[in-house]
Amino acid sequence: MEALLRELLAGARALHQAYVDYLPLLRPLLLREKLQPGVGESWKEIEALEGALQRRGMAPDRTLPSPREIPKKAGSHALLDLFFQTEEWLYYRYRDGLKEIDEREEGPLRALLQSHLNDHKRRISVIQYLYADFLYY
Repeated sequence: MEALLRELLAGARALHQAYVDYLPLLRPLLLREKLQPGVGESWKEIEALEGALQRRGMAPDRTLPSPREIPKKAGSHALLDLFFQTEEWLYYRYRDGLKEIDEREEGPLRALLQSHLNDHKRRISVIQYLYADFLYY
């Protein structure tokens, strides 16, 4: 379970760092405004995962991973793709992680993972909508 939580924490940190680094580069402004809530949500996810590790007596790794290198002149399509791929990876890892958890023994942890799974599913839908809508800009 520790490995799963650490993997999810590293992924959440990478997503948060990608939002912080690359969200300001999105154009038009409408795209940035629609994805801005993801920055705060990803930080709350990090805090929740750190709390889950601490409740298990484990110290969370606080190192920040570097997101995938994207040239500063990258277009919005490339940035949306980066956000989508990172959100999607976390979504599937949360889904697979839920299958590993025994419901009776890990009720609170299961609820936490399910909540984050739903958050990623919602943000993936937003990105898909923006990507489809962006094709008309």
